Parts: sequence; structure tokens; C-alpha cells
Amino acid sequence: MGDTWGDLRTWPAACSLVPMPPLVLVVEDEPLVRGVTCRYLAEAGLRCLDAETGQEAIRLVERGAVPDLTVLDIRLPDMPGFAVALRIHQRHPQIPVLFVSGWVDGLADPHTLGDMRWEFLQKPFTGEQLVETAHRLLQRIEQPIEPQTGASHSEVQGRQPELGSAREVWRPPRS
Repeated sequence: MGDTWGDLRTWPAACSLVPMPPLVLVVEDEPLVRGVTCRYLAEAGLRCLDAETGQEAIRLVERGAVPDLTVLDIRLPDMPGFAVALRIHQRHPQIPVLFVSGWVDGLADPHTLGDMRWEFLQKPFTGEQLVETAHRLLQRIEQPIEPQTGASHSEVQGRQPELGSAREVWRPPRS
């Protein structure tokens, strides 16, 4: 009888050749905004892991759910988004951060973010703006880190271990 599945011993090597889409950690306390943000990212072919609080996001990363990008609300109920970004940056300095907020005056002094790769996107944003900014930050991952010299507000606008209560959403790109 013929073997339909082939030699199973070669599967791990074959599977490792298939690149996984980048994983984006979305940290947003508003369920509707969090869901829409993940939907925009998933429709663009990215995997999305979401967290409702800063502490939940930190726990996910500490347990090994290391994202390629973090989309982070500046104002979270349990801690400031900048504090979350700095905690994640301590362990994984290569992860860029896209800060989002409806409150522009909530921005921190860019010098406090050190050599972190980051951008700011003001709410409300379109799916196109979000995806474009996410892709721009993801493309910079391979580039060496250069310290931020500081920027004005107008300049800034512009794999899976224990996951707890967070959920990951990934849909294959449409053909």
C-alpha cells in the first residue's frame, strides 16, 4: 500500500522552510479597538496576539511569546504604555513599538525611550495607516539600532508557549 504522507521524519525540516508571518502583540484595553486592530493586521497577513493590560503583555513576553512588533496604547488602566515598552525593551531590545493614542499630550519625552525603535500613530487611525506603519517598523528590524536623537510631536506622527487568556489570530492572506 502506498504511503500518502511520505516519510514523516522529513516533516520537521520541510515545515521549517515555511516562513511564519510576523507576530504582532497588540496591547489595548478597549475590546472594540483591540479587535479591530487585530483584524486589520490579520487581513494584512500578520499574526496577532492581544493583551488587555500592560501586566498581561509583560507576562506573555516573559513566558516566551516574543513578538516581532508591539502595538501599544499609551494609556492603559494598570500602567503607562511607556513603562510596558521599556520593560519589554529590557529583555528584547530588537522589538519595535508602535505607540497609539487619542491623546497626543500623553507622549513621553523621546529621550526616555533611548535606543528603542518606535513610532506614534494617533487614534483614530485607518487600517491602511496601521498596516503601513507596522510594515515600516517590521522592515527596520534587520537594520542596526541607532539611538534616537529626539523628535518633536509632528515628527513622530507620521513561539507560542503558554499564552494565558490572550488569543492569537492569524488568517492566511487572500489569494
